[in-house]
Amino acid sequence: MNRFITFARIVKTYGKNGAVVVEPIRKINEKRLTNLEVFIAPPLLERSITKVIKALVKDKRLILFFEGVEDISQAEHLTGRYLQTSERFIDNLFLEGEEDCLGFKCITSSGDLIGSVADILISPAHRIFLIKRENDEILVPDVSEYIESIDEKNGIIVIREGPYIKNWKDNA
Repeated sequence: MNRFITFARIVKTYGKNGAVVVEPIRKINEKRLTNLEVFIAPPLLERSITKVIKALVKDKRLILFFEGVEDISQAEHLTGRYLQTSERFIDNLFLEGEEDCLGFKCITSSGDLIGSVADILISPAHRIFLIKRENDEILVPDVSEYIESIDEKNGIIVIREGPYIKNWKDNA
């Protein structure tokens, strides 16, 4: 199965020629973005998969140009959407040392397995882990109220016990 990894959010247009400013979720090697095939989420009816034809950093902003997006009106439809790419294309996309929790096992404070991290979403305040369980998925914000610890060495995220855990177990 082909998994898509969320790597940035489109925050606004840039200029009149269809460029957009993006906010990466993690530190990105912008040199690896040119020719990258991306999925726009949530999908647009007319175009959901496209290619990055040019990437540049100007005034500390990451600016992308997409195949088929040629003017500001087309770019405006992209603002607020997320960019994803297939996991087969992510080699060297993220810079070394950047925390990547994809695939980490998620357990409760008492050691019960919840699932594993299938994707990491970004919100204005924090990351959100999309945790894939046997029959469904749940979203868990990366804040101390929910996350007790992240063990990068062993690939484990410990989620605090709370009333929401009972709901997750009842719906499993």
